[in-house]
Amino acid sequence: MSTDLVKMGEQKGRKTPDVVVSVRDNSAEVLQHLIIENLRKVTTNEVDDKEAIEGICGEVLEYAHLLLRSWEVIGASTRADVELENLIRGKRIKYENIHA
Repeated sequence: MSTDLVKMGEQKGRKTPDVVVSVRDNSAEVLQHLIIENLRKVTTNEVDDKEAIEGICGEVLEYAHLLLRSWEVIGASTRADVELENLIRGKRIKYENIHA
């Protein structure tokens, strides 16, 4: 698999830094594991015990957070301030609907 990056309109690309290739490939493997080995068990009712489901969800959450952090290392632009604002806005909307 090539690690060359090609920008639109360019014929030649540049080599992708090793860390980017590593994060990309490893995060794809982790995501595949999360979906196939964990979430599929819940969605197919192979696991239906509340505690087991909570354990699977906890593991998925931990790995998802690790993936997010690793994507940030290679340049993913995430903004905690926007996420916080959206969270508060969502809570405010729910609160207003309940107390309207």
